[in-house]
Amino acid sequence: MKWGKLFIRCNLISFIIFSDDDPVWDKIAYYLGACCANLTLTLSLEKIILGGGVMNRTILYDKIRGHLHQMLGGYINHPALFNEEEHNKKKEQSRD
Repeated sequence: MKWGKLFIRCNLISFIIFSDDDPVWDKIAYYLGACCANLTLTLSLEKIILGGGVMNRTILYDKIRGHLHQMLGGYINHPALFNEEEHNKKKEQSRD
């Protein structure tokens, strides 16, 4: 099944049936990460707020952040883009 057909046929209620490890969440996170990367690079936003029913899946936040970092490719290395733990790791690595 093509992803486009899946999204066209899905409504908000049908997302409830997908488990947290379903590949559909990786695909959604990829596109939301791309959206965040585009917003970051074109508008230099301080904050991006994601909402709506699909964001009730808390697993998406880390997945989106991961795709965002991958798409930015180190071009922007600002502490606000990382959670605190990741930021501290990056700091330590840069000192070595």
